[in-house]
Amino acid sequence: MGRLIVAVLGLAILAASAAAPLAVYSVTLAAFGLPHVLSELRYVDRRFGRGLGGRTVLAMAGLLAAIVAARGAALLHLLPPSVEQPLELALVALLALTAARGSATPRLLAVGLALVIGVLAIADPFETMVGFSILHNLTPLGFLWQLAPPRRRTRVMASAAAAFWPLRSFCWPFHFWHGSSLRRPHRPRYLACCSL
Repeated sequence: MGRLIVAVLGLAILAASAAAPLAVYSVTLAAFGLPHVLSELRYVDRRFGRGLGGRTVLAMAGLLAAIVAARGAALLHLLPPSVEQPLELALVALLALTAARGSATPRLLAVGLALVIGVLAIADPFETMVGFSILHNLTPLGFLWQLAPPRRRTRVMASAAAAFWPLRSFCWPFHFWHGSSLRRPHRPRYLACCSL
């Protein structure tokens, strides 16, 4: 009975993949992306949560929810890409500003990052979002840097970069080629796929 269920599920997935490949691809990425994002948020909460304070965490959660809502609205064609992309980048810039705390250095870095995101959002929102969808894959390297003992960080980061860069170099040409060849109506779907 178990084998029959697995066979039927396999055939259903095969049929769905043939009938709607982009939808299956997007759902697969979302199924991987949700645990991926939740594990990153859990790490950030455990590592930095105590120092953030309740108001900052609520602001970050609200901005993240607004980003998800904007992306969802674009996928459902409730917002055109010309509105959704700058809106999402503006929310990301506001998210960067939530890090403007403590001494002058983190405040200046947060404000500078928010300004850069704002300028890029005005200059070319689509290319900025594609760039962020690629750069967000560097997040694990930041986590490794945080976790590594200070005297071993150089060695740990060199090892991680040696393993990481060749793997990512296989994906980057696809992102640029595929992203530049897509027509406007399909771009929000592409962004949803490549950034999860």
